Amino acid sequence: MVLAERADEPEHVAPEGLDGRIGGRDGARRVAALERHDDVEPGGGDPGHDRIPGVRGIGFVAALPPVFCVRRGAPYTARLATIVDELVEEATTPTPGASPVVARLAEVAVLIAVRSFAITDGEGSGLLDAARDPRLGRALATIHDEPARPWTVARLGRVAGMSRSGFAAAFTDRVGEAPAAYLARVRMARAERLLLEQDLALPQVAEAVGYASTAAFSVAFKRVRGIPPGAVRKQRAA
Repeated sequence: MVLAERADEPEHVAPEGLDGRIGGRDGARRVAALERHDDVEPGGGDPGHDRIPGVRGIGFVAALPPVFCVRRGAPYTARLATIVDELVEEATTPTPGASPVVARLAEVAVLIAVRSFAITDGEGSGLLDAARDPRLGRALATIHDEPARPWTVARLGRVAGMSRSGFAAAFTDRVGEAPAAYLARVRMARAERLLLEQDLALPQVAEAVGYASTAAFSVAFKRVRGIPPGAVRKQRAA
């Protein structure tokens, strides 16, 4: 994160590429931890998930643009500054148990920053903007709630209360990718978490995200995530 001196400059900037391909060997684990908020229903006690106005059932990481900023004076900046100060203190002081504390504080800092961004600058930011739309928001929430169901564009259109063609066009225009591509991305993010966090066989992981064929799942996973599922499993063992 970057701290700015002038009020018209960003307070904190999130670097491009918040995904499992950066951040060293633990990068995927950190992102998996952030994306766990995707599975919590509003009102379920999750810190921040149900407090972004008009946004329900979408993952924070998926909703972020490549770069976002929180400006001085925006909501929650005082709290964010306090958390960052604590994070710096923990990261620069040789204290027993500092590593897990730093990891948790970093996650909280990102969540608070996303909350502020959504309130102030989220309009027009693709997925966050689409999630505020009542019809597209229903479809997005349904995808995240039940990614393993055999969704088609027509079925998702019915969830949104729209025609197949109208839904496909609106979704692609607002989200920035076709419904099928977005569904695949959500499924593979869920699969990566399962590979990292649970002792499930590959066929079980495939079934959990809607694939009857392990081979088809492996091909889709590599296409979306850039690495085969076996490589993710090795990260967990490392």
